[in-house]
Amino acid sequence: MEMKNVVLAMTGASGAIYGLKLGSELLRSGAHLTILISGTGFQVIREETGLDLKGEGDPQQALAAYFRPQSGQLEYFAEDDFFAPVASGSSAPDAMFICPCTMGTLSRIACGNSGTLLERCADVMIKERRPLVLVPRETPLSE
Repeated sequence: MEMKNVVLAMTGASGAIYGLKLGSELLRSGAHLTILISGTGFQVIREETGLDLKGEGDPQQALAAYFRPQSGQLEYFAEDDFFAPVASGSSAPDAMFICPCTMGTLSRIACGNSGTLLERCADVMIKERRPLVLVPRETPLSE
């Protein structure tokens, strides 16, 4: 079975547990998972779940301790790391999920206004016509 390359991005919207559960299921399916977390995403994860991924250590190590992936199955890149492979169409992942997704992130993606790696990766997915799933958590929805 070919391992799929999937990006899971988590923003500062409520519902962090949905993103964490999705990450667990993607890893369980055998996917290679790249995780991107916004600055406020780290705060919301800590507030809603008690999981401090940024704390004193390295987020990559904290994520590995939480998810317990197979060797080489999990990567993390900081939101300002535009040299990460997922920032380029030549290394585009097979799919990307943004769960949960703030309305601000959704609107920046819709307008092509990418200022972070997370938003740049979403732009790549659109450009390369790859699956991009956004899970907004805020209502009511504006125009």
